[in-house]
Amino acid sequence: RGESVKYRIVIDGLLSEFAGGEGVLLDLTRKRYHLLNPTAGFIWTALEKEPLTEDALADALVARYQIEPDRARQTATQFAAQLVDMGLIEASK
Repeated sequence: RGESVKYRIVIDGLLSEFAGGEGVLLDLTRKRYHLLNPTAGFIWTALEKEPLTEDALADALVARYQIEPDRARQTATQFAAQLVDMGLIEASK
């Protein structure tokens, strides 16, 4: 593995609620909401606990869902990129 990007939540005024594996993020500042499937919810709750690298997110997905490491890394990277684009998290080296 090369140098991994680390992600952390950066937005204030954000509430999250999860039930039955699915979730919703309520962005009170921008008055928007984002629906999360179970995998996205798992990633988000992991990031709520602490900033994590792509590698750590992928490892957590492998442990939770018993998927191939390459697929886990792709899933983590794609979802994190969406969160960065929405301004909910930031990426740093």
